[in-house]
Amino acid sequence: MAQNRNRNWHIVINADTLPKNAEISKKLAETNIKNYAYITHNKDENKKPHIHLILEYENARTFDSLQKKFETWHIEPCKSLVLSLQYLTHKNDKNKEQYEPSEIVTNNPEWLEKNYNLENDYINDERQLIQELLKGKYKSYFELILSNDYSLEWLNRRRQTILDLFEAIKQEAWKKW
Repeated sequence: MAQNRNRNWHIVINADTLPKNAEISKKLAETNIKNYAYITHNKDENKKPHIHLILEYENARTFDSLQKKFETWHIEPCKSLVLSLQYLTHKNDKNKEQYEPSEIVTNNPEWLEKNYNLENDYINDERQLIQELLKGKYKSYFELILSNDYSLEWLNRRRQTILDLFEAIKQEAWKKW
C-alpha cells in the first residue's frame, strides 16, 4: 500500500525524550531539511514541557521515512504550514498561553516571518477581492488573472470560490434587469 507523502511535517517531542536545542539543531542539520522552526512549550497549564517542531522539505517524504529518523518523536503531516507555524506561539488560539515569536528557533528567519504572518494577509486580500468583484472591477476570471493584481498561485487556490462569486454576481444582476 502506497503511503501519502508530504513536504511539511509537525513533530511533538515529549518531556521524557526532550533533547537540548543544540541536539535538535544537529539532528535537523543531518536530515536534509529545507526549513524548520521549533519552540519549547513550558508554560502550558497541566502539561509537561514539550517541543513543537515544524519541518519543510524540498521534496515530499513519507511518514515511515521520518519515523526512521526521529524514532521516539510524535510525527504528523501539517494540514496547513501557516497555521502550524502560528501554533508555535498559539497565535491562532488566544485561550492558550501565548509565546513570543522571538522564542522560535529557525534555520531561516525570512521563511518563518513570511509564512507566520501569511494567513492574515490572505484574509484581507479575500475581503478586498470580494469588494472589487461586487463593484464590477473585473468582468471575468480571465480578466482578473490578466490584471496581475493578485498572484496566480493565490488565485488558483481560490479558483472555484472566485468562479462561484462571479456566477452569484451575474445571477443577481440578471434578477435586477
